[in-house]
Amino acid sequence: MKKALSILLLLTSFFLFSLVSCNSNNEAFVLSGVHKCIKIKNALEKYAAESAEHTYPPAIDDVETLVALCKENGANISLTEIEMALTFNSYSTRDNGSDYYCIFTVNGVPDYFIGKILEVEPEGIIRLTKDKLTVK
Repeated sequence: MKKALSILLLLTSFFLFSLVSCNSNNEAFVLSGVHKCIKIKNALEKYAAESAEHTYPPAIDDVETLVALCKENGANISLTEIEMALTFNSYSTRDNGSDYYCIFTVNGVPDYFIGKILEVEPEGIIRLTKDKLTVK
């Protein structure tokens, strides 16, 4: 009986450690994604501050265009989605270029995890789950 109880306790502690470790990894991936999004956000802010009409870029259709624009505006970010560990989903401007939003998916994080989707706006970065993504 004692042996069975100690095995059960050992298995339970291993299971709990696995859960904590898994969440820690997910949180680390999300935190890394947020850090990269802050760099992207700052580059977009610099672009708008230096543009003639103080507007954000009118269109960004792919990650290569985004990376080039960010590098031109002082952000040191990776060249590919694989290196960034982010997938570029979309970019759109609103109010004649005075506002924008950009959506990324954090790679390696389960769909249910808060922070799987990162929505970048001038006001900040919103962390969402995959099912909470709202199209604007």
